Amino acid sequence: AFLKRVFSSILQTIVYTTLVLLLFSNIFKTPFSWIQILSFFIGGSVMILSTLASAFIGPRLIPKVIQSSKQSCAEGLRYSFGLSASVSFFMVGFMIAGLMFCYLCFGIDTIIGYGLGLILSAFFLTIGGANFKSATDISADTVGYIEKNIPKFDRRNPATILDLTGDYVGNIFGFSADILGSFSFSLIASLLFPFSLLSLGKISPEIADKLYQLPLFIISLAFLISIIIYFFSIWRISTSKATNFLLEGLYIAVIVSSISTYFFIDYLDISINTLTFWGSSQEFNPFFAYMFGIIGAVFIGFTSELLTSSYYKPTKLIAKHAEFGPVISFFQGFSNGLVSNGLFLLYLLGITIPSFVYAGFYGISMAALGM
Repeated sequence: AFLKRVFSSILQTIVYTTLVLLLFSNIFKTPFSWIQILSFFIGGSVMILSTLASAFIGPRLIPKVIQSSKQSCAEGLRYSFGLSASVSFFMVGFMIAGLMFCYLCFGIDTIIGYGLGLILSAFFLTIGGANFKSATDISADTVGYIEKNIPKFDRRNPATILDLTGDYVGNIFGFSADILGSFSFSLIASLLFPFSLLSLGKISPEIADKLYQLPLFIISLAFLISIIIYFFSIWRISTSKATNFLLEGLYIAVIVSSISTYFFIDYLDISINTLTFWGSSQEFNPFFAYMFGIIGAVFIGFTSELLTSSYYKPTKLIAKHAEFGPVISFFQGFSNGLVSNGLFLLYLLGITIPSFVYAGFYGISMAALGM
């Protein structure tokens, strides 16, 4: 029922917005072409279809994960990791396929409309998924409060299944749509900046063509590395040494992508020493900007682990304060959240400023792609 309502509502939003854009472009004779508006519709449709397909497929495979978990922890982890990897490959692959379709068939300037369609759908999916998750959680809590003999997590509680559904919907529609939208904009920005620099006459067509190839190479490399890491993780799980397999996969991704990107940039021979913006010259080295993004992503990952894992002091401190009541533990957790936001903001500044120094706005997009 939720999938049908979401598909109907957001598809209507995309269709009506497309028609309004087409109408106003004709009335006011704006430079928006019908191809640009068609790309907007394609982008919105791709986000809706990929998210809904993932939400439709996932629950039908979860019983397999549960059944395999009864055999051993490693077997259940293997099926769970395989399910999440399959859904991720599908969503990202479908998004990039739509982007490349607009890029190759309609021209590079139409990917702006494609990106706007993606982000508009992601916005509605994120807000709608989060609200649905909150509503189901409140419903389950309410039943537990009213019926004293039926706790929240009890098979006799009819809202328990609803609460589990809300968690799944919130993760798929909320987190996935938000992350996918941000990722797509990083890729689109990396493709648009060479187009902008070429239009301003700051680079030659040959250099612009090489800069177009760079983000596409990085994305292709990321797919290849992800496949390698998938099989590596499955092997690590089968050896019963699965404690840090995700962290080990991150190490492999960082090392392989850094070395491969360096050699590819060297092969492209992007012969730009400086670029002039606002009357001042600055260096142009996109590899340094890309590395700042990768290093920043590693720091963000480690900080998240430090603040949320039960092995480290921040989470242990929250658990210790829980004995004084839920209010104290709530404010302790809230303060940790504020600390994490401050650290992440410092990380973003530490990534953005050097990236801009080394490669201008194109460097910022490359750093975001590395993250």
